[in-house]
Amino acid sequence: MTLKETKVIETEIRDVLNQMWEAARKVDTDKMFGFFSDVLPVGFMEVGVYYPTREATISSFRKEFAQLKCQDIEVRDTQMAVLAPNVVIATQCCHFTSHFKVGNAFETDYAITFVLVKEDKGWKIIHSHESCPISVEE
Repeated sequence: MTLKETKVIETEIRDVLNQMWEAARKVDTDKMFGFFSDVLPVGFMEVGVYYPTREATISSFRKEFAQLKCQDIEVRDTQMAVLAPNVVIATQCCHFTSHFKVGNAFETDYAITFVLVKEDKGWKIIHSHESCPISVEE
């Protein structure tokens, strides 16, 4: 792949992830998971819990999102590795605040890694792993 081809792919991935985050900000489960593959098996790991199927992941997020009014999500850094014309790994560092319907909020820094593949319908996420930093006192 040429550098130009790589840059085009990186731009496409940023666009997909930005759209996915916009859906997450609006706590729109269906739109958010429209960016996940429905062709290939999808694995998702969130703070130590592994969801082995797309359906299990969506079910978990529906329950979580039902409690939220909205989320503020700031993507602070994105790193990508274009492994092939149809495979990319992207890692993002984010800061997010979840605003609950009952009035309280949860705020944290957050790291997430995605594996995306190019399907007939465009770039789709086939795996992601999320983690929040843990305070370690010395």
